[in-house]
Amino acid sequence: MSAPGLRDDPIPVVENAVIWTAAVAAMIATLATFGIVVAFVWSVISRWAGAPFDVTNLVSGLLVTATFAGMAWTTVRGEQVSVQVVTEHLSDKANRVLDLIIWSISTLYIVWLLWASFERAISRTWPVPETVIDGVGLAPLWPWRWVFAVSMIPFLLVVVINLVRSILGRRPYDDVMEFDELVSKELAIEDFDDDADALKMASLAESGRSAPEDLNNDTKGGTER
Repeated sequence: MSAPGLRDDPIPVVENAVIWTAAVAAMIATLATFGIVVAFVWSVISRWAGAPFDVTNLVSGLLVTATFAGMAWTTVRGEQVSVQVVTEHLSDKANRVLDLIIWSISTLYIVWLLWASFERAISRTWPVPETVIDGVGLAPLWPWRWVFAVSMIPFLLVVVINLVRSILGRRPYDDVMEFDELVSKELAIEDFDDDADALKMASLAESGRSAPEDLNNDTKGGTER
């Protein structure tokens, strides 16, 4: 089964698995975000009940999960901050070379970061597990070190896929939609809306009912376009 957001020209087998991994990590990030909300509500209710419970450590860990587990999917969707002031004026060939340079550097950096994060997680787990003092006593901090390290794996996989796609001359996943492509999609959506409104008008006419004023205005506006 094809992963959501998979490009039309994927690298066989490998790319589909990587995109699925990013999607699953994004689901975990979503659950972590929901967990933050639940933790805060739980904290407020416990205070009202006269038995306050400190959720600072829990929320901090869930925030790490929500942030880093979602990075891979953010890259797949191209929803990170992207500035194209310079690149939009470059030729396609120059942009391909720039993609190759950027994703090569990114791959090296993420590999180093992943190595360092696993090394830190191991050192903070053994021989003495890392803990932190919160409102209810000592709370384990070492599990969140592992959460951070593991969450970086899907991100590294996506970065490597982008590097390989750049080498093959294909469009990386971080590329935002081109303006012309966006305009064509918007026009297609408008045309679809106009057709849908026309069908609604015809259906209402057949049933002998009058169309709402806003639908009339939308249909007239679509006709004028």
